[in-house]
Amino acid sequence: MKRDVDNLMTEKIQRMHGTEIAGNDTAGLLIQFAELNGFKFLEFQVIAPLKVKTFKGCVVTIKGAKGSLEIESDTMEIDTDYSKSLGLGITEFDIDLEDELIDMIKNDILQSITIKVDGKMLVLTVKNQAELQAKITSGSDTPPQQLPNE
Repeated sequence: MKRDVDNLMTEKIQRMHGTEIAGNDTAGLLIQFAELNGFKFLEFQVIAPLKVKTFKGCVVTIKGAKGSLEIESDTMEIDTDYSKSLGLGITEFDIDLEDELIDMIKNDILQSITIKVDGKMLVLTVKNQAELQAKITSGSDTPPQQLPNE
């Protein structure tokens, strides 16, 4: 049974799409741009040794050279898909893409993204701001590639 869960988690991690925007030695943050009924938002996918379950959402703090911006997640129910034997989980949530955040992404040098959820904190160093800027400017994301078996 454990092996099945680990195989499913490994497969899910391999199928994830998006651009790794930030990370550290043990975690990575993939972000996708999305728009639904005229509302723009960013979908966060965190791969980390983090296990959370909450109905209170999370707080994302984006720190740049010129200042920082604190944003509450649009997603209130956050539940990590976690594998004990792999020591990794996938935590997903969304934040609204407000004008202030767009301005910061386009005009500041982003340094870190901190996620506070369920009494835990994860600090990630921004590695790929240019890709995030391109997503915001173009207003689209690269669609996921289909695997041959799908």
